[in-house]
Amino acid sequence: MFDTRDELLSLFIVIALFLLPALILAYRRNLFNQFSFPSLVKVINQALIVQLIFGLILLFGEMNLGLINKGGRWFHFSDIIAGTTFFLEMIGLFLYLPFLLILNIANWVNQFFNWFYKNRKSH
Repeated sequence: MFDTRDELLSLFIVIALFLLPALILAYRRNLFNQFSFPSLVKVINQALIVQLIFGLILLFGEMNLGLINKGGRWFHFSDIIAGTTFFLEMIGLFLYLPFLLILNIANWVNQFFNWFYKNRKSH
């Protein structure tokens, strides 16, 4: 499935970059003890900001590594950065953002139905 160890290492780094901000924010907001769907969506939305910052840092880091390319020879570390940036962009754009959009829509629908039933019973 993977051609080199660099691709596998890049994939593990990407998984860590997606999971760590969300898990840290969930722990800080005490989500594991008092779970609710709106608080989960809020944590994932806030983790997106940190993940976007990681993505921009990787993207600019990859561009800078391309600028300091010496005589057409890449550093071994630059292959890992390039693979991590590629995986982060592809997973983020085509898997994570659509999932987050669906999750937010489900949260809005849930809030609407809660509001609707709450106001319906009061009349």
